[in-house]
Amino acid sequence: MVGSSDRGAARAIAGARQLHPGDFHFHGFGELRRDELRKLLRLGIRSGEPEVSVVDDAVFIPSTTATGNGQPKYAGGMVRPDGRPIDAASMQRKGGKRFGGIAEPISADPVQEIDEDVVYLGLLFNHYGRVLLESLARVWYLDRIDPAVKVVFNTANAAQAGLAPWLPEILSLFGIPPQRVLTLDVPTRLRRAIVPEPLFEQFYSAHQEMARPFRDAAERVAGDVAPSGQPLYLSRRRLSSRQRPVIGEAELEDLLRQNGFRILYPETMSIVDQVRAINGHADIVSPLGSAAHTILFARQRPRVHVLASRDDIPANYFLCSALADAPTTFVNCLGGGSRVTANDERINRRAESFENEDKRRPVDLDAGPQSMPQLLDVPVAVDYLAERGLLRRPIAHRDEASDTALREQFDEAWLYARVRKASTKSTLPEAVAAEATDRAQTSWPLSLMLARYYARAKDAARTDLMANQFAALAEAEANAERLAYYRGDVGGLIGRIARMCRPATVDRLNAVVAARFPVGSGDANGPEPLD
Repeated sequence: MVGSSDRGAARAIAGARQLHPGDFHFHGFGELRRDELRKLLRLGIRSGEPEVSVVDDAVFIPSTTATGNGQPKYAGGMVRPDGRPIDAASMQRKGGKRFGGIAEPISADPVQEIDEDVVYLGLLFNHYGRVLLESLARVWYLDRIDPAVKVVFNTANAAQAGLAPWLPEILSLFGIPPQRVLTLDVPTRLRRAIVPEPLFEQFYSAHQEMARPFRDAAERVAGDVAPSGQPLYLSRRRLSSRQRPVIGEAELEDLLRQNGFRILYPETMSIVDQVRAINGHADIVSPLGSAAHTILFARQRPRVHVLASRDDIPANYFLCSALADAPTTFVNCLGGGSRVTANDERINRRAESFENEDKRRPVDLDAGPQSMPQLLDVPVAVDYLAERGLLRRPIAHRDEASDTALREQFDEAWLYARVRKASTKSTLPEAVAAEATDRAQTSWPLSLMLARYYARAKDAARTDLMANQFAALAEAEANAERLAYYRGDVGGLIGRIARMCRPATVDRLNAVVAARFPVGSGDANGPEPLD
């Protein structure tokens, strides 16, 4: 939320209830800045009867089909018989900006036909937050028709490899069991396509009816659950290193546990269990992340406490809290520890746009925003929770050694993410490469990622050196949780590293991986290739 100019006024969305700073609470912000106020005032909750479009003889174009419009992903969609895009079937964000899809007329040549009514529900993502806010934004219509009527999704990305294992469960919760989904992988003529209006537009607005199907689903699976006085914490700690780790979260969890919090790791739970948990607690604490959007299932207005950085709170969090009618406080306690943050490049673009040089920040443009870690200011979070009466036991003050240890964890995580980003398509700045190489002498994760970086550069000598350094340090690692945390990365990288190593090094790598990172021993995320 930093960096935009003071010029320009917020424009209310026609026919919508404009959100206001007074709808939320902010801890550690001081007085809200003008750009923060403007961001909030641009958001709105729509009302009125949602629209439904019906198109005869529409042609469904899967994302796997080349459309000739030059879009590399989200390229599929729905067109009329003459090839003109059906605007009602497109996805929009940020106030009407088309997101992917078919923008221009194409040559629609269907190779099969479906001679029945179908409901088009838009893009089906593999990302939890996008599923909740976009893939389910049209399901409000389903309780108005016969449940035998089939539905059609378009795979969001043609390169998407299979569905996430939790997707069938969450779709079933909304009345979409697998047998109701028509899987169409070729251009298909639909005799009659029903296209409900999407009730959520990311970073802009939502319809007041958006939360109703979520609450209805919660009533079916958690209608017997009442909120308790025990606070709930939704942790990110067991997500992979590829998913924006929060450094300091383990220390916070220890304090919360001592104070009677329930700690949950949503990615380890079924969707039904998550919905029951959200409805079972009056106070929910969560770092910024998709798990916080699960409050859409809340039936009884929980108090929500979001640990965040004021510089980068996506508008969706304000919209979701408004839809859930959940009193929400944003706590300014996450940061980049003076390192590059995901928001820095955006800040610079805004500074350039408004010729406001004093807002520019030095940045490394190749930082990967989705995986760059955040440093938790534990004392700020603790003070806030104690102020709200959620921490009752005395909290020991942190010492300098603890702060230093956290900072070292953060620096390692930041360098790891930065080298990983460069391992796919770029070159490390000299200073970053030097710092990473120095720290890798005591860090097997950094040694691993540098080996991958040099393997991509076809530098056999440095690859072999880092591979052996990784093997020696990993052999000595005593922390089983740390080994498990990086298991997926090791599995996805080691083969590519080995191709650039001497036979003796390859044998050593195989032995270390078999002993310390065995396949199938708990990595829920699995190997993820970087190319």
